[in-house]
Amino acid sequence: MDEMDKTEAKDNIDNIAENQQEEQRAGETPMNRQIHERDVEAELEALRKKYDLVRLVNPEECHTFQVGKDRSYHYGPNCYSVWRSTNRCRNCTSLRALKTGMELRKTEIKDGDLYYIISRPIEILREDGAVFPCVIEMLRIEKGKGMTKDNHHAVLHEGIDAQSFAEALRTSMQNLPTGMIWFNLEHECIYANSEAFRLFGVQDDLEKLGKILREWFQQGTFSSSDAATWIQKYGGKPDAAVFQICRYPLNDAQRKDIGTYFLISDCTQDQKNMDLEHFGTMHDGLMGIYNKYGFYRQARKNLEQYPDEKYLMVCSNFGDFKLLNGLYGMTKGNELLMRVGAMLRKHYGGDTRTAYGRIRADRFAMMVPDKLFDPDAFLKEIENIVHGQREIRFDLHHRHLPD
Repeated sequence: MDEMDKTEAKDNIDNIAENQQEEQRAGETPMNRQIHERDVEAELEALRKKYDLVRLVNPEECHTFQVGKDRSYHYGPNCYSVWRSTNRCRNCTSLRALKTGMELRKTEIKDGDLYYIISRPIEILREDGAVFPCVIEMLRIEKGKGMTKDNHHAVLHEGIDAQSFAEALRTSMQNLPTGMIWFNLEHECIYANSEAFRLFGVQDDLEKLGKILREWFQQGTFSSSDAATWIQKYGGKPDAAVFQICRYPLNDAQRKDIGTYFLISDCTQDQKNMDLEHFGTMHDGLMGIYNKYGFYRQARKNLEQYPDEKYLMVCSNFGDFKLLNGLYGMTKGNELLMRVGAMLRKHYGGDTRTAYGRIRADRFAMMVPDKLFDPDAFLKEIENIVHGQREIRFDLHHRHLPD
């Protein structure tokens, strides 16, 4: 190894050690930091001098966003689009950082590029006194460093019969729990193991399997032999499977490219678990309607989708709800809340222009088109719910806020 190689190797080791120390320190200290919304852009500009990409992320909704000079909030593309992905991350570091209040780090490899990501949770203090929790993501991107070819090659111990070993290797590949499929330079399927045939429901027919994959793979899959990893759905709804695909160059003994091979694994259950987790972050666990985060997201989406619609914001809550729980028990209190949630779903759930949810313990909010809302009918429904509770007796009071 020459002096330049030694220096480069030492720098790499030093960088790894430094990153590990920083990660350890980051995991020890909560990041309960508030930034006033007027100072957000200056904070980001200072960080952009150190990183290739700095952005604000709302990991609950998987979106980037910006704070405008007029303090308006503008949503950008999905945060996972930076990896050229079409699915949200299966293990979102920023979501974990937001939930734990800890600065977290990870390394991501995508399409041959290496990403170093720091997720720093913050709270944006708005002019109206409200607090908006989000994450600053800081990324360093090293193009082509994720999957580089090295100078190593396979070595077979002397005295081992090469033909016998090749047969043993073929058998072990055949029993892998991951689908393995090889294509030559002409994109013809030349090998597949048992798991690959099982995943795609094909009985030992390379030609048929190759046709399925050529039609199913994303456009441009065969145009590059660089390593890449992505997630893709297979099959029709509602029984679509979710597969993780890893693509690698296929080389001969002289390290010459002779095709491409794919490792495919079924991650359907992992995706379902993630969808359930994501559902839980957006919906109230008691009644299944939107929680605060889900309501805000849906309301913002409706305002963008129906800009000419005149909306009303309707808020309702039960005064002294803690007293009600104390007198009648939490079971009765929860039953009352669930009846309100069911009423909102019944009368307003069928209209895509309406957003509604439980934004606090006993507080509900609804953003509904003006022409669809009848306040007298709404109050009558609430009265029917309350008076339908035989054990509970109290009067309703309501007030209208000025326009």
